[in-house]
Amino acid sequence: MAEPLLLSTHYIDPLADQAALDHQSAELALHLESVGDETDVIAHGALRGQGLDFAITRYQNPQFDRPGADIFGVLRLLRTPLGFHLAFSQEPTSALAMRQLALLRCPLERLAVEPGALLPDDPLSRRITTRTSSSGLEAKVMASWTALNPGPGSFCESWALLSHPDEDHVRLQIESWPHQGAVLLREGWFPETADAYAWLERRYACAPCRPLPPPPEDAALAALAPQLPIFDPTHPAITATTLTALAHPSADRQPPPPAPGPPDHRRHR
Repeated sequence: MAEPLLLSTHYIDPLADQAALDHQSAELALHLESVGDETDVIAHGALRGQGLDFAITRYQNPQFDRPGADIFGVLRLLRTPLGFHLAFSQEPTSALAMRQLALLRCPLERLAVEPGALLPDDPLSRRITTRTSSSGLEAKVMASWTALNPGPGSFCESWALLSHPDEDHVRLQIESWPHQGAVLLREGWFPETADAYAWLERRYACAPCRPLPPPPEDAALAALAPQLPIFDPTHPAITATTLTALAHPSADRQPPPPAPGPPDHRRHR
């Protein structure tokens, strides 16, 4: 009998004794083993009778490792008598990672959060996560980015710009991990894409920035909920080129990388 997915040790259990059902699954297995030490499994589940394992991972120390990249991983492993099939994708927020699992038909009620995993857990964050993973299945991610604040009290946050076929507004979803304090997931509502980009540009350019305008269904709860922390990109590693890339990502979700900072602010191993 095949060994289960060893989620608790943060890597795919060696599958050398099993055949991949397709070339992509074989390539993904090698990739996931190679980055196993760089990721934390934050939630996982299984349907043992169906040979199905699924998980959400997050890159460690994203403030140093992967500026700009989506830092959540969504993994689905299906084992059959003939071999295994792997599906893997990256998402910018935990709510969108939950949505991707739902699209892969992984039952979210079977998802168990790892002890100590940092996930947004205040009432407004839970509301946004539930809406995204259920009613938000048709929303399209137009752009995303992981923004970094490497100065004193550093934190990072990841955002995604969403459009929905039934809405004339766009939604801006932001998940923030302060150095100290709770992880927050917030969603803004803007009439036009340009309005959302303008708000982002002011936030990351250390300019006066109004609070994130919530969608109508969140207005009452958002008025009482904690606000996003102030993002202060005055550190020398944040440059004008970086800010332009942050505020104006390309439509294919592959914006140019930020200009590198001094060596001590680059990847730490």
